[in-house]
Amino acid sequence: MPIQEGRADAPLYPDDLLPKIQQILAILADLDRRYETDCYRLQNWSGPRVIKDRLLADLQQTHRANRERYEVCLEELRLSMRTHVEGLRLTRAALEPAPSMRTKH
Repeated sequence: MPIQEGRADAPLYPDDLLPKIQQILAILADLDRRYETDCYRLQNWSGPRVIKDRLLADLQQTHRANRERYEVCLEELRLSMRTHVEGLRLTRAALEPAPSMRTKH
């Protein structure tokens, strides 16, 4: 779509949104890496199987709960971005010149 002269292109998202999304994605990646590392250590631990299984179950439950919290934050940011983009679309549509009603003869 060509840019009309005199119109500035607004960014697709607020300046603070992308860094927040990147931060949450980095946190999620760190949580996953830590979970995998802890699982590996527990699976290779020579302790009693009953205790090992319980610790693994606790670790999995904690990991899932932590991920869910950050996934909720990520979804809220996604909805904020969607709302912002929709607002831009509506604003641009309101600024567009009305189509001509003339007919060609």
